[in-house]
Amino acid sequence: MSQTYSIRQRFSLALKHEICDLVSSGEMSMTEARRHFHIKGHSTILDWMRKFGYLETHQAMSHPSKKEDPEALAARIRALEAQLKEEKLKTQLLDAMIDIAEDQLKINIRKKSDTKQSNK
Repeated sequence: MSQTYSIRQRFSLALKHEICDLVSSGEMSMTEARRHFHIKGHSTILDWMRKFGYLETHQAMSHPSKKEDPEALAARIRALEAQLKEEKLKTQLLDAMIDIAEDQLKINIRKKSDTKQSNK
């Protein structure tokens, strides 16, 4: 019975960086680079790019931050403040409902902070 073993191919750090540069610049796709450099693993180049920080740089370049209009920012702030006010009111109403239920039903709904959890 004959067995075949594949020899693990090693790439120098310089070559890994060169391949990552080619892919991140768009000169080659990952598939093209994998075929050209005879890289067996399908995610090897992606792993190298993550390891060496090429993905963060590439993503930052592809999505440049744009300056928003001050009026748009002010409108967004007003909308968020209104939403916060509404959520605070909702919380107050729910607290009042719990207080009324505890008074009328004579049961503790809120968990006390000093109680220990049961062992199950």
